[in-house]
Amino acid sequence: MTATSKSSILSIAPELSTRSDALFTLVLADVSNQCGTEFGGRQEEAQRYLAAHLLTLCGSSASVYATGASGSAVKLKTGDIEMSFGSISQMLGANATRYDSTVYGQRYMTIRKSSIVSFMVI
Repeated sequence: MTATSKSSILSIAPELSTRSDALFTLVLADVSNQCGTEFGGRQEEAQRYLAAHLLTLCGSSASVYATGASGSAVKLKTGDIEMSFGSISQMLGANATRYDSTVYGQRYMTIRKSSIVSFMVI
């Protein structure tokens, strides 16, 4: 399966072009881990919309930037106050799973619901 890319994300969400390359790299790594083979042939599509959702949420907070070559840390800084996180999802907390808060998150949930079969124990 092919992972999504920055250019694929920008094709559906051109407004995200102002986000840093480092932030894109971090988000792409996060969604690659989160959207595995359970999406089947729609894996790249799920990654694309989830990444657009997370990048949209990142833009709604204060200044966000990523640093480091591997295992990047995310920092949120407003004035003299700075907080560090291990991933985009940790930084955004509960908002990261508020998929209804962006059109990209809503599309991701549609893909997820149609791709992942739920099991029922009888």
